[in-house]
Order: sequence, then structure tokens, then C-alpha cells
Amino acid sequence: MKPGKPIAFLLGLVALMLSLPSAANSQASLKCSDYHYSTCPDGCMRICVPSCQLCDDCDGAGSCISQPNTTCAGEAKTIPVIPNPPKCCYGLEMIKPKSQYISGIMGICTANCGDGFCSELTETPYNCPKDCREINGFCGWSDFMACSTDNDCMISGCSGQVCGAVDHPTTCEWRDCYEARSVGCGCVNGMCQWNCLGDNDNDKACDDNDNCPYHFNPDQADTDMDKRGDRCDITGDVQWDCVVNAFDLASVGIAFGSSPGLTGWNPSADVFADGVVNIFDLAAVAVDFGRKC
Repeated sequence: MKPGKPIAFLLGLVALMLSLPSAANSQASLKCSDYHYSTCPDGCMRICVPSCQLCDDCDGAGSCISQPNTTCAGEAKTIPVIPNPPKCCYGLEMIKPKSQYISGIMGICTANCGDGFCSELTETPYNCPKDCREINGFCGWSDFMACSTDNDCMISGCSGQVCGAVDHPTTCEWRDCYEARSVGCGCVNGMCQWNCLGDNDNDKACDDNDNCPYHFNPDQADTDMDKRGDRCDITGDVQWDCVVNAFDLASVGIAFGSSPGLTGWNPSADVFADGVVNIFDLAAVAVDFGRKC
């Protein structure tokens, strides 16, 4: 090799090495989309946002949801009542504690509330009523594990508040709403769960306590507090049989002209509740004649 050649060769080799991407630069060239909610080379799981093109960019523009010593709380983790508490990890929301009687806990992180299933880890009728509606005031919970028949399901828990395919030991904390009210533990739609022993309209209000048993009204709204749900309220239904017919007209006719204390008085025939059965009550039945609830 001629004099001067080694120096030129070395300079060229250095230039070539400098032009090659380092390990760090190679990592930075990897797009978040290449990982699709998986881990970047540094071990941190990140979510891409519109401004995040490279994995390293996610340090400022994305959200680290799985990394050692992370400060966010994952699925089913509780948030304590402390100064500067941790936040729920990306994709999770904080709901109330599982019970209103739990102190020291601000909430529970979960992505499950609203998916139509009552998660035993995080949800109860108290903190996620859209998934865990109380049945007739009963607030036990179900594990929704697979089953074929009612015999595959059992009642467990210290207070008998759990319906599931396996035994679920619990702490002994009695609540009045654990008292069974026309509910049974069985296999419904292939899952072990509490269910009404009779619920014609499938609104989770058992028939013997449903204020409108043949029409779906899960809120059991009763604005006039007459013990008949708003969904079933028909002014002229004197007989309360969900149909306005000749029997209702007859009831008003028999009580016509009466008032409290007089013979023939029938408070149900006093449609307008003004203390006297008169032509206005008869007219209300006539207007609603033939209606059904």
C-alpha cells in the first residue's frame, strides 16, 4: 500500500461508520405502528397519537402503559385516597369503589364497565349499574362463568350473595340487599348468574314486585306514586288490569255520585282523585276505552 493510502483508507472507514445508524438511531427509526400496542425496543408499551411517528417520539406524545416502576394503575387496581394519587393507565377509567362502605379507596381502574358483563374484580351494582343492575333490590353478584344447566351453578359467599360455577369465599359483610327477593341462581344464556324466578318483561324487576310486569321498565318509575309504574299508567283503567273496558265503565257507574264515607264509594273509580265520582271520571274512562298497557 502506498504511503498516504492507510490514512485515506481509515478516514473513509470512519466516514462510513459515522454514516451508519447507531443502535439508538435504529430504535428511533421504528414506527409505533410497527408494534401495534406492543413494546418498543426499550421495553415500554406505547400508544401512537397523530403527532407520534417514531417510537422515541412517544416519550412526549404517547402514553407509556406498561413499564417497570410506572406510576399508572392497571386493570382492577385501586386508587387510594392519598395526595397526588396515581392515574389509571391508558384506556382505563376510574369508577367508584365496589361498595359505598369501603373507605380509603378513591376508585378502581377498569376498561370493563359498560361492556354488558358484570366483572367480579371491579364491578358491582353500586359502581357500575349499567353492567350490574340490581335485581328487585337484590345486590348479589355473579361470576358469569360458563354453564350448561342450573346444576352447574352454586350459591356461595359468606352472605350467600354470589352465584357462580365455582365457590367464591368472601369476607363477612352483611348488607340488607343480599336478602334474596324472588331471585334464583341458575344458568342463563350459558352463564351462571342471578335471575328472577319470574320476569315476564325481562327488566330485572321480578314479577311479584314489578310495578308494570308486562312492559319493560327497568327504572320502575312511578311519578304519581300509585304503585303502578308510569309505563302502565292509563287514566281510565279503574280495574288495574291493563285494559280499559266495560268493567271499568261499570265500576264508575256503580260508584257514580259517591264520595268518601258514603255507600258505594270506590276510590279507584275516583279517577281524578278529587273526592267525588262524577261525570269527569266517567268521561276519562270513555276516552281511554279500549286502551291496553
